[in-house]
Amino acid sequence: MYEVETETIQITEGNQNVDCIVLLVDDELFGKKSYDVNLLGEKMCNWVARACPTKPTIAPIKDEDDLLGNIRPLLKDAQYTMVLYSDTPLITANAVNQILDYVSLKNLSVCKLARAWVFKTEYIKQAQTVYALNQYDVCSNEQYQVSSVESFAKAAIILQARVNKYHMQNGVNIVSPQNTHIDCQVAIEAGAIIEPFVKLEGTTSVGANSKICSNCVITDSKIDEQVIIKSGTVIVRSAVLDNAIVGNNCLISNRSVVGEETIVSAATVLENSTTNKGCKVGLNCCLTNTKVADGVNIGSGTKCLGNEALDVKLGANSTVGEACTIFGGVYLKSDYTLPQSTTLAKKD
Repeated sequence: MYEVETETIQITEGNQNVDCIVLLVDDELFGKKSYDVNLLGEKMCNWVARACPTKPTIAPIKDEDDLLGNIRPLLKDAQYTMVLYSDTPLITANAVNQILDYVSLKNLSVCKLARAWVFKTEYIKQAQTVYALNQYDVCSNEQYQVSSVESFAKAAIILQARVNKYHMQNGVNIVSPQNTHIDCQVAIEAGAIIEPFVKLEGTTSVGANSKICSNCVITDSKIDEQVIIKSGTVIVRSAVLDNAIVGNNCLISNRSVVGEETIVSAATVLENSTTNKGCKVGLNCCLTNTKVADGVNIGSGTKCLGNEALDVKLGANSTVGEACTIFGGVYLKSDYTLPQSTTLAKKD
Protein backbone atom coordinates (compact mmCIF):
# COMPACT_ATOMS: atom_id res chain seq x y z
CA MET A 1 0.00 0.00 0.00
CA TYR A 2 1.30 3.44 -0.97
CA GLU A 3 1.97 5.32 2.25
CA VAL A 4 2.29 9.01 3.07
CA GLU A 5 3.80 10.27 6.30
CA THR A 6 1.11 11.28 8.77
CA GLU A 7 3.03 11.88 11.99
CA THR A 8 2.66 15.21 13.77
CA ILE A 9 5.22 17.59 12.34
CA GLN A 10 7.45 19.30 14.87
CA ILE A 11 8.69 22.33 13.04
CA THR A 12 11.96 24.12 13.57
CA GLU A 13 12.73 25.51 17.02
CA GLY A 14 11.04 23.07 19.33
CA ASN A 15 7.49 22.27 20.25
CA GLN A 16 5.61 24.34 17.68
CA ASN A 17 2.80 22.47 15.90
CA VAL A 18 0.18 22.97 13.24
CA ASP A 19 -3.52 22.45 12.54
CA CYS A 20 -4.67 21.99 8.95
CA ILE A 21 -7.84 23.04 7.16
CA VAL A 22 -8.74 21.60 3.75
CA LEU A 23 -11.26 23.75 1.88
CA LEU A 24 -13.49 21.92 -0.59
CA VAL A 25 -13.41 23.64 -3.97
CA ASP A 26 -16.86 23.60 -5.54
CA ASP A 27 -15.79 22.86 -9.13
CA GLU A 28 -17.42 20.28 -11.41
CA LEU A 29 -15.26 17.55 -12.98
CA PHE A 30 -16.52 14.47 -14.84
CA GLY A 31 -20.08 15.31 -13.79
CA LYS A 32 -19.46 15.49 -10.03
CA LYS A 33 -17.83 17.72 -7.46
CA SER A 34 -14.10 17.72 -8.15
CA TYR A 35 -13.22 16.85 -4.55
CA ASP A 36 -15.23 13.60 -4.90
CA VAL A 37 -13.58 12.49 -8.15
CA ASN A 38 -11.65 9.22 -7.85
CA LEU A 39 -7.93 9.58 -8.46
CA LEU A 40 -6.00 6.29 -8.26
CA GLY A 41 -8.49 4.80 -5.82
CA GLU A 42 -8.79 7.86 -3.55
CA LYS A 43 -11.04 10.90 -3.64
CA MET A 44 -9.10 13.95 -4.73
CA CYS A 45 -9.66 15.78 -1.43
CA ASN A 46 -8.33 12.74 0.45
CA TRP A 47 -4.99 13.04 -1.32
CA VAL A 48 -4.68 16.49 0.24
CA ALA A 49 -5.78 15.22 3.66
CA ARG A 50 -3.17 12.43 3.49
CA ALA A 51 -0.43 15.04 3.29
CA CYS A 52 -1.49 16.84 6.47
CA PRO A 53 0.59 16.32 9.62
CA THR A 54 -2.54 15.73 11.74
CA LYS A 55 -6.13 14.93 10.84
CA PRO A 56 -7.37 18.05 9.05
CA THR A 57 -10.65 19.89 9.33
CA ILE A 58 -12.44 19.55 5.98
CA ALA A 59 -15.02 22.20 5.12
CA PRO A 60 -16.76 23.72 2.09
CA ILE A 61 -15.85 27.15 0.80
CA LYS A 62 -18.78 29.44 1.61
CA ASP A 63 -17.41 32.52 -0.14
CA GLU A 64 -14.50 32.40 -2.59
CA ASP A 65 -13.56 36.00 -1.78
CA ASP A 66 -13.69 35.69 2.02
CA LEU A 67 -10.89 33.39 3.14
CA LEU A 68 -11.02 34.68 6.71
CA GLY A 69 -14.76 34.10 6.95
CA ASN A 70 -14.30 30.53 5.73
CA ILE A 71 -11.58 29.57 8.19
CA ARG A 72 -12.23 31.61 11.34
CA PRO A 73 -14.94 29.26 12.73
CA LEU A 74 -12.52 26.35 12.18
CA LEU A 75 -9.48 27.74 13.98
CA LYS A 76 -8.09 25.76 16.92
CA ASP A 77 -5.15 26.35 19.25
CA ALA A 78 -2.03 25.11 17.47
CA GLN A 79 0.71 27.67 16.92
CA TYR A 80 0.24 27.54 13.16
CA THR A 81 -2.78 26.98 10.92
CA MET A 82 -2.21 25.73 7.38
CA VAL A 83 -4.97 26.16 4.79
CA LEU A 84 -4.97 23.82 1.80
CA TYR A 85 -7.39 23.33 -1.08
CA SER A 86 -9.04 20.12 -2.23
CA ASP A 87 -7.92 20.66 -5.84
CA THR A 88 -4.18 20.21 -5.07
CA PRO A 89 -3.80 16.41 -4.89
CA LEU A 90 -0.05 16.52 -5.60
CA ILE A 91 0.76 18.05 -2.21
CA THR A 92 2.84 15.70 -0.04
CA ALA A 93 3.75 15.42 3.63
CA ASN A 94 7.32 16.30 2.74
CA ALA A 95 6.20 19.50 0.99
CA VAL A 96 4.05 20.46 3.99
CA ASN A 97 7.06 19.93 6.24
CA GLN A 98 9.27 22.12 4.05
CA ILE A 99 6.67 24.89 3.96
CA LEU A 100 6.25 24.89 7.72
CA ASP A 101 10.00 24.94 8.27
CA TYR A 102 10.25 27.93 5.93
CA VAL A 103 7.46 29.82 7.75
CA SER A 104 9.06 29.13 11.12
CA LEU A 105 12.55 30.16 10.04
CA LYS A 106 11.24 33.40 8.51
CA ASN A 107 8.96 33.99 11.52
CA LEU A 108 6.05 34.83 9.22
CA SER A 109 2.61 35.63 10.60
CA VAL A 110 1.07 35.23 7.14
CA CYS A 111 2.52 33.15 4.32
CA LYS A 112 0.70 33.18 1.00
CA LEU A 113 1.77 30.33 -1.29
CA ALA A 114 0.87 29.31 -4.84
CA ARG A 115 -2.24 27.43 -3.65
CA ALA A 116 -2.06 27.40 0.15
CA TRP A 117 -1.74 29.62 3.20
CA VAL A 118 0.02 29.37 6.56
CA PHE A 119 -0.87 31.62 9.48
CA LYS A 120 0.21 32.10 13.04
CA THR A 121 -3.05 31.10 14.65
CA GLU A 122 -3.16 33.82 17.29
CA TYR A 123 -2.51 36.44 14.62
CA ILE A 124 -5.27 35.26 12.28
CA LYS A 125 -7.76 34.96 15.16
CA GLN A 126 -7.36 38.71 15.75
CA ALA A 127 -7.01 39.86 12.14
CA GLN A 128 -9.79 41.84 10.47
CA THR A 129 -8.63 40.98 6.98
CA VAL A 130 -6.06 38.74 5.27
CA TYR A 131 -3.26 40.83 3.85
CA ALA A 132 -0.16 39.37 2.19
CA LEU A 133 2.24 41.60 0.30
CA ASN A 134 4.27 38.73 -1.14
CA GLN A 135 3.61 35.24 -2.45
CA TYR A 136 6.31 32.80 -1.40
CA ASP A 137 7.64 30.28 -3.90
CA VAL A 138 7.98 27.19 -1.71
CA CYS A 139 7.05 23.75 -3.13
CA SER A 140 4.93 25.46 -5.80
CA ASN A 141 4.92 22.44 -8.13
CA GLU A 142 3.24 20.34 -5.45
CA GLN A 143 0.45 22.90 -5.16
CA TYR A 144 -0.57 22.22 -8.76
CA GLN A 145 -4.26 23.03 -9.19
CA VAL A 146 -6.52 20.42 -10.80
CA SER A 147 -9.48 22.21 -12.34
CA SER A 148 -9.93 20.61 -15.78
CA VAL A 149 -9.76 17.28 -17.56
CA GLU A 150 -6.29 18.14 -18.84
CA SER A 151 -4.90 19.08 -15.42
CA PHE A 152 -6.52 15.99 -13.90
CA ALA A 153 -4.76 13.77 -16.46
CA LYS A 154 -1.42 15.42 -15.70
CA ALA A 155 -1.90 14.94 -11.94
CA ALA A 156 -2.85 11.29 -12.45
CA ILE A 157 0.37 10.64 -14.39
CA ILE A 158 2.49 12.26 -11.67
CA LEU A 159 0.73 10.43 -8.83
CA GLN A 160 0.95 7.10 -10.66
CA ALA A 161 4.68 7.58 -11.08
CA ARG A 162 5.00 8.20 -7.34
CA VAL A 163 2.95 5.12 -6.44
CA ASN A 164 4.89 2.89 -8.82
CA LYS A 165 8.22 4.26 -7.58
CA TYR A 166 7.18 3.48 -4.00
CA HIS A 167 6.49 -0.18 -4.89
CA MET A 168 9.70 -0.53 -6.89
CA GLN A 169 11.73 0.86 -4.00
CA ASN A 170 10.14 -1.88 -1.88
CA GLY A 171 11.30 -4.68 -4.16
CA VAL A 172 8.47 -5.01 -6.68
CA ASN A 173 9.49 -5.54 -10.31
CA ILE A 174 7.20 -3.30 -12.36
CA VAL A 175 8.37 -4.04 -15.89
CA SER A 176 6.94 -0.92 -17.52
CA PRO A 177 5.96 1.68 -14.90
CA GLN A 178 4.61 4.14 -17.45
CA ASN A 179 2.15 1.48 -18.67
CA THR A 180 1.01 0.13 -15.29
CA HIS A 181 -1.95 1.36 -13.24
CA ILE A 182 -1.82 0.74 -9.48
CA ASP A 183 -4.29 2.36 -7.08
CA CYS A 184 -2.92 3.89 -3.90
CA GLN A 185 -4.57 1.32 -1.58
CA VAL A 186 -3.01 -1.68 -3.38
CA ALA A 187 -0.45 -3.68 -1.35
CA ILE A 188 2.32 -5.57 -3.18
CA GLU A 189 5.01 -7.65 -1.49
CA ALA A 190 8.65 -7.76 -2.52
CA GLY A 191 9.58 -10.11 -5.35
CA ALA A 192 6.27 -9.73 -7.20
CA ILE A 193 6.47 -9.12 -10.97
CA ILE A 194 3.95 -6.81 -12.63
CA GLU A 195 4.03 -6.88 -16.43
CA PRO A 196 2.93 -4.00 -18.74
CA PHE A 197 -0.69 -2.84 -19.11
CA VAL A 198 -1.79 -4.34 -15.79
CA LYS A 199 -4.43 -2.58 -13.66
CA LEU A 200 -4.46 -3.26 -9.91
CA GLU A 201 -7.43 -1.51 -8.36
CA GLY A 202 -9.12 -0.91 -5.03
CA THR A 203 -7.92 -2.92 -2.04
CA THR A 204 -6.10 -5.58 -4.05
CA SER A 205 -3.07 -7.29 -2.50
CA VAL A 206 -0.36 -9.25 -4.31
CA GLY A 207 1.87 -11.68 -2.39
CA ALA A 208 5.60 -12.18 -2.58
CA ASN A 209 7.07 -13.65 -5.78
CA SER A 210 3.76 -13.72 -7.62
CA LYS A 211 3.57 -12.77 -11.29
CA ILE A 212 0.77 -10.73 -12.87
CA CYS A 213 1.09 -10.98 -16.64
CA SER A 214 0.23 -8.30 -19.17
CA ASN A 215 -3.26 -6.86 -19.65
CA CYS A 216 -4.70 -8.28 -16.43
CA VAL A 217 -7.24 -6.31 -14.38
CA ILE A 218 -7.49 -7.19 -10.68
CA THR A 219 -9.95 -5.35 -8.44
CA ASP A 220 -10.52 -5.67 -4.66
CA SER A 221 -8.93 -9.13 -4.67
CA LYS A 222 -6.28 -11.13 -2.82
CA ILE A 223 -3.44 -12.75 -4.74
CA ASP A 224 -1.30 -14.92 -2.45
CA GLU A 225 2.38 -15.85 -2.77
CA GLN A 226 3.98 -17.68 -5.72
CA VAL A 227 0.87 -17.21 -7.87
CA ILE A 228 0.88 -16.78 -11.65
CA ILE A 229 -1.96 -14.86 -13.30
CA LYS A 230 -1.58 -15.11 -17.07
CA SER A 231 -2.36 -12.43 -19.64
CA GLY A 232 -5.78 -10.90 -20.11
CA THR A 233 -7.36 -12.32 -16.98
CA VAL A 234 -9.88 -10.30 -14.95
CA ILE A 235 -10.29 -10.94 -11.21
CA VAL A 236 -12.92 -9.10 -9.19
CA ARG A 237 -13.62 -9.42 -5.44
CA SER A 238 -12.02 -12.87 -5.30
CA ALA A 239 -8.91 -14.69 -4.03
CA VAL A 240 -6.18 -16.80 -5.61
CA LEU A 241 -4.24 -18.77 -3.01
CA ASP A 242 -0.57 -19.83 -2.77
CA ASN A 243 1.10 -21.49 -5.78
CA ALA A 244 -2.01 -21.41 -7.96
CA ILE A 245 -1.92 -20.71 -11.70
CA VAL A 246 -4.72 -18.95 -13.58
CA GLY A 247 -4.55 -19.12 -17.37
CA ASN A 248 -5.03 -16.52 -20.08
CA ASN A 249 -8.30 -14.60 -20.47
CA CYS A 250 -10.09 -16.04 -17.45
CA LEU A 251 -12.77 -14.30 -15.41
CA ILE A 252 -12.73 -14.91 -11.65
CA SER A 253 -15.44 -12.93 -9.88
CA ASN A 254 -18.03 -12.55 -7.15
CA ARG A 255 -16.19 -13.95 -4.10
CA SER A 256 -14.61 -16.88 -5.94
CA VAL A 257 -11.57 -18.66 -4.50
CA VAL A 258 -8.90 -20.48 -6.49
CA GLY A 259 -7.32 -22.90 -4.01
CA GLU A 260 -3.67 -23.60 -3.27
CA GLU A 261 -1.74 -25.35 -6.06
CA THR A 262 -4.81 -25.27 -8.30
CA ILE A 263 -4.47 -24.80 -12.06
CA VAL A 264 -7.24 -22.96 -13.89
CA SER A 265 -6.81 -23.19 -17.66
CA ALA A 266 -7.43 -20.44 -20.19
CA ALA A 267 -10.79 -18.84 -20.99
CA THR A 268 -12.46 -20.25 -17.87
CA VAL A 269 -15.08 -18.44 -15.80
CA LEU A 270 -15.51 -18.80 -12.04
CA GLU A 271 -18.38 -16.90 -10.45
CA ASN A 272 -19.10 -17.29 -6.74
CA SER A 273 -17.25 -20.60 -6.87
CA THR A 274 -14.53 -22.21 -4.77
CA THR A 275 -11.87 -24.71 -5.71
CA ASN A 276 -9.86 -26.30 -2.91
CA LYS A 277 -6.24 -27.46 -2.96
CA GLY A 278 -4.66 -29.18 -5.94
CA CYS A 279 -7.54 -28.99 -8.43
CA LYS A 280 -7.29 -28.79 -12.21
CA VAL A 281 -9.87 -26.93 -14.27
CA GLY A 282 -9.69 -27.36 -18.04
CA LEU A 283 -9.97 -24.92 -20.91
CA ASN A 284 -13.12 -22.91 -21.47
CA CYS A 285 -14.99 -24.11 -18.39
CA CYS A 286 -17.74 -22.24 -16.59
CA LEU A 287 -18.30 -22.69 -12.85
CA THR A 288 -21.06 -20.71 -11.18
CA ASN A 289 -22.09 -21.24 -7.55
CA THR A 290 -19.92 -24.36 -7.41
CA LYS A 291 -17.91 -25.84 -4.54
CA VAL A 292 -14.98 -28.01 -5.59
CA ALA A 293 -13.19 -30.14 -2.99
CA ASP A 294 -9.48 -31.08 -2.93
CA GLY A 295 -7.89 -32.79 -5.91
CA VAL A 296 -10.79 -32.54 -8.37
CA ASN A 297 -10.02 -32.73 -12.11
CA ILE A 298 -12.51 -30.93 -14.38
CA GLY A 299 -12.28 -31.52 -18.13
CA SER A 300 -12.30 -28.80 -20.76
CA GLY A 301 -15.59 -27.30 -21.84
CA THR A 302 -17.45 -28.39 -18.72
CA LYS A 303 -20.19 -26.24 -17.21
CA CYS A 304 -21.18 -26.42 -13.53
CA LEU A 305 -24.25 -24.23 -13.35
CA GLY A 306 -25.28 -23.82 -9.76
CA ASN A 307 -27.37 -20.92 -8.53
CA GLU A 308 -27.93 -19.10 -5.24
CA ALA A 309 -30.60 -21.57 -4.15
CA LEU A 310 -28.93 -24.76 -5.39
CA ASP A 311 -25.17 -24.96 -5.81
CA VAL A 312 -23.04 -27.71 -7.38
CA LYS A 313 -20.70 -29.76 -5.18
CA LEU A 314 -17.84 -31.86 -6.50
CA GLY A 315 -16.39 -34.31 -3.96
CA ALA A 316 -12.69 -34.78 -3.25
CA ASN A 317 -10.56 -36.43 -5.94
CA SER A 318 -13.50 -36.77 -8.33
CA THR A 319 -13.07 -36.44 -12.09
CA VAL A 320 -15.43 -34.68 -14.48
CA GLY A 321 -14.96 -35.49 -18.15
CA GLU A 322 -14.83 -32.97 -20.96
CA ALA A 323 -17.95 -31.12 -22.14
CA CYS A 324 -20.11 -32.16 -19.20
CA THR A 325 -23.00 -30.04 -17.90
CA ILE A 326 -23.95 -30.17 -14.23
CA PHE A 327 -26.90 -28.22 -12.91
CA GLY A 328 -27.59 -26.83 -9.45
CA GLY A 329 -28.39 -29.29 -6.65
CA VAL A 330 -26.07 -32.04 -7.93
CA TYR A 331 -23.51 -33.49 -5.50
CA LEU A 332 -20.78 -35.59 -7.12
CA LYS A 333 -19.35 -38.07 -4.61
CA SER A 334 -15.65 -38.24 -3.77
CA ASP A 335 -13.46 -40.33 -6.09
CA TYR A 336 -16.28 -40.55 -8.66
CA THR A 337 -15.55 -40.29 -12.40
CA LEU A 338 -18.16 -38.65 -14.60
CA PRO A 339 -17.83 -39.61 -18.29
CA GLN A 340 -17.39 -36.88 -20.87
CA SER A 341 -20.43 -35.16 -22.40
CA THR A 342 -22.65 -36.21 -19.48
CA THR A 343 -25.49 -33.96 -18.29
CA LEU A 344 -26.56 -34.15 -14.66
CA ALA A 345 -29.50 -32.37 -13.06
CA LYS A 346 -31.08 -32.62 -9.61
CA LYS A 347 -33.87 -35.17 -9.49
CA ASP A 348 -37.23 -33.97 -8.24
